[in-house]
Amino acid sequence: MNNDKINNFLIELLDTCLSSIFDPNPVCFKPEHESGIKLLRNLLSRPTFEIQKLSKKLVRNAFLCGCLDYTEHEPIEHLIVGYGVKRGIGTDIHAIQHVVGCESNVSIPETVSENIRDYLSLGHRSEIIIFHNHPINWINALIDNLPLASSTDRRTILTKKYLENFQFIRQLLFVGGIRFYLGENGFVREIRAPSILNLLEMFGKYIQSGGHQ
Repeated sequence: MNNDKINNFLIELLDTCLSSIFDPNPVCFKPEHESGIKLLRNLLSRPTFEIQKLSKKLVRNAFLCGCLDYTEHEPIEHLIVGYGVKRGIGTDIHAIQHVVGCESNVSIPETVSENIRDYLSLGHRSEIIIFHNHPINWINALIDNLPLASSTDRRTILTKKYLENFQFIRQLLFVGGIRFYLGENGFVREIRAPSILNLLEMFGKYIQSGGHQ
């Protein structure tokens, strides 16, 4: 491994660890949340890219529990989108969409992004829950770590959650929008903070431009 690769690796690790400080503790699942396991496993096992309606709505943590159960031992990454409605401090999920990735990444296809934008435009309480997993990796072998989102993950959060039209306002008002969750090492954690280094880079460019973009 040459010096550039080592430096890039260390920068990525630093950004991952620093940014994770601002994420909340992992989701605490209860026995009743296991209701999502069988329902989601049946749907996620179907080879379809289409939006699938649930036979019964799931609360957010039941949805996340089902996502974790399905992906926990998978050797590849998955992206599972939950289409829901904000209800108090919770979310009722009534449909899902499933994207299969590869060993090291999974992307949000443009068709899925369009579905998300269209759904969020239906009402101010429309809420999207995006879950993706990280397969077992070398960090898990060294420490019993909590989910650690990569810089790429956090750049997606910055774009989708805070920079797209009206999403930042919705986040401030707690009336729906997009929430991101990562499953890794047997835990599920909400990823809220964008990449710290990415934010510093954007701020530096803004200063260099004299405050004009």
